[in-house]
Amino acid sequence: PFVVALGASGALLHARHRRAWHIGLALLIAWAAVGAARIYPYPLSFVNELGGSPRNAYRLFSDADWGQDLISLREYVRAQKVERVQLSYFGSADPAAYGISFHPLPGFRRTLSGPAYFGYNPCTPPPGVYAISVNSLQMGLLYHQRDLYAFFRDRQPDAYAGHTIHIYRVEYPPGTPVDRAVLIGPAIMDVPCD
Repeated sequence: PFVVALGASGALLHARHRRAWHIGLALLIAWAAVGAARIYPYPLSFVNELGGSPRNAYRLFSDADWGQDLISLREYVRAQKVERVQLSYFGSADPAAYGISFHPLPGFRRTLSGPAYFGYNPCTPPPGVYAISVNSLQMGLLYHQRDLYAFFRDRQPDAYAGHTIHIYRVEYPPGTPVDRAVLIGPAIMDVPCD
């Protein structure tokens, strides 16, 4: 609609300005076409250059992730030889159907209750590879009374699977003391971090 309006307004210009107007309009259309082609095959993550980049889409709007990057996650896991990934993603498909060996973390629909939900420690996640979708990062506050993914949100991802799944490697220095406790009753995420 904007291109039609711009094109129509060019008809109102004096004849000597019309040629420059049409060239400018053609350049804008080419810019939009190149930007859209560059994102292929990830059209759901499209954000033009004014919005930053496709990896910035989740900061602009909350529905940038529909679980479309499970194939990219599978390729990452295979290439990096990751045996099992800690996964929170926004989608309804079973990641195991894509050949991904995973431990579910709290996320959309599949893990809003049960051991994955109540056993997740948002303060000090255990070492491992974490794949967290951008919707889970943004909506971590909605699932419970605390921000479930604050530990990851402030960190730069170590890698990306497509544009919507951030990969984090959680490691602690050797010799870091580990306190193990058995918690009976409340979910571990109900226990304060401090």
